[in-house]
Amino acid sequence: MKSAKRAIWKTPPFSFLFIMVSLFACNDNDPEYPDRRPAEIEPDVYLTVVDSIGVEEGDSNYVLAMPSYATRLADGNTIVVDHMLSKVLVYREDGDFFSQVGRSGSGPGEYLLPSWVTALPSGGLAVIDAMQKRMLFYTDSLEYAGCTDAFSLAAPMETVFLNDTTFLAIHRIAEEEGGEIMAGFSLSMFNVTSTEPVVSYFRNLAPYDVSQPFSDVNMRPMFTMTQSGIVFISVRSQDDFVITACDLQGEELFRIEEPFTRIAKTEQEIEEETQRNRSFLRHSGAPEHVIESLITEPFYNAISSIGIGPDGNLWVCLGYYDSPVFKVYDPSDGSFLYNAALSNRERHGDLRIIVNRWGITALDQYCESWPRVYLIQADPASV
Repeated sequence: MKSAKRAIWKTPPFSFLFIMVSLFACNDNDPEYPDRRPAEIEPDVYLTVVDSIGVEEGDSNYVLAMPSYATRLADGNTIVVDHMLSKVLVYREDGDFFSQVGRSGSGPGEYLLPSWVTALPSGGLAVIDAMQKRMLFYTDSLEYAGCTDAFSLAAPMETVFLNDTTFLAIHRIAEEEGGEIMAGFSLSMFNVTSTEPVVSYFRNLAPYDVSQPFSDVNMRPMFTMTQSGIVFISVRSQDDFVITACDLQGEELFRIEEPFTRIAKTEQEIEEETQRNRSFLRHSGAPEHVIESLITEPFYNAISSIGIGPDGNLWVCLGYYDSPVFKVYDPSDGSFLYNAALSNRERHGDLRIIVNRWGITALDQYCESWPRVYLIQADPASV
């Protein structure tokens, strides 16, 4: 089916593509940490692929080039961001094409490099244009409704709206300290009328090394938020499994912690991942010297993503399995509820699963055939 310090670091255009790729800095493999990946978890809920969007050739509304994000909407539709085609596409619940949001260009309502889309509480949409460093707004009938001012360094990378005028976002930050460039990420609350943050929940800065453009990727936080305003924050760590819950003022409420020991990738896994990521960057137009300088991190992250699922619970994707495996927690107190995993891991094990409160979608970013977006159904086994 069908902060107050001067920001001085500027990002070249092609690096906006890199922002959306989960690549890791280099480290020497440490024999002290052998490969000891835990045994597979028996799921309580199975995630099953029930449909797909994308064809190899034919109708241009279904031919995808490089979908970077896809998510379900409140009305059951699915919205897909394809940054290579510079398109934001909406499909009906059955997978049939419905409409395109805006179009490629630099005029009102147009975007040059769409990278993320978020549903507004009122029913409209917000599209991030990484190239123009703006967020564009569309009504529930997909008519253009305006945009933010351009952000000084880079556009927000991921957003969740609290209401139609207030949102939380991950964004790049850079400052000068003692003559040295410090770069990293922040998670903050913004108002749509200003590009300056209202509340900062997380900041992480380190010396910027121009020869290692991906050395700060593990500093990038992951976050999600419940409708009641509980914010969950985690970082990509190879040593700790920690998720912090806080209120909208940034005060910590509780933590979710699980025992975790470093897990090393095998040499074959490192090589395969390196080649996949280099191929992806090459396809994205990155300079060859940058591509060749990339070496994959030899240890797995404890957590790869977090999100509030359609059941209203906190879904945490574990970073050390061959296919997506989730631990699901009660967002009110952090208590563990159940495990979830793909039902057909042999066929769909490489999927990147995206969970939100309206449904579950998936991307196969390294497919051997043609790009597709998958629609996922959660089938309880014992819960």
